[in-house]
Amino acid sequence: MQGSAASTLAPGAAGAAPPPADADALHRKLVWLTLFRIATITVLLGGTAAVNWQFGPRATAVVAPLYAVVAVTYAASLAFAVLLGLRRGERLGAVAQLGLDAGLATAVVAVTGLSDSVFVFMYLLAIVNGSIVLHRAGAVAALALTLVAYLALVIALHPDPDAIRATLFAHGSAFVATAATSATAAGPAPE
Repeated sequence: MQGSAASTLAPGAAGAAPPPADADALHRKLVWLTLFRIATITVLLGGTAAVNWQFGPRATAVVAPLYAVVAVTYAASLAFAVLLGLRRGERLGAVAQLGLDAGLATAVVAVTGLSDSVFVFMYLLAIVNGSIVLHRAGAVAALALTLVAYLALVIALHPDPDAIRATLFAHGSAFVATAATSATAAGPAPE
């Protein structure tokens, strides 16, 4: 039967309508974003393993949380890859990936020094990823997620958040500037 339900549900199946061009563009961007996240977390894994190897058992307690972050990120990326293969709910998947990127940055910053962490830049990557995948709205959403996550984390866990107001302001300003720049470059979502 040529017009069966299976052929209309499976992308690329005989008789199935091709996905719209904007859906293809979103799909491609999500594939690249997933690959970029896997590459980034693999570099983090390599650095963590190198520190663990260099300092041995003394470093295990310090690097163990990073191994957990890497494992969760790999698992989430695998889940996203499976969903991308199904080509269903990609817009919702894009929003979920913004949450994952903000959560990943928060987890890494939490275990590597809070506002003193060299990984604060990962929040900026989450904002740029938002603008690449979901244009201006993605940049604004990622900005809101990252600002709330970062400020909540540092204010909750830093022993004296008042002492680092200038650092928080500088980081927050960088988040806003990154969102403004990437949102402008991304432009509005295609109609």
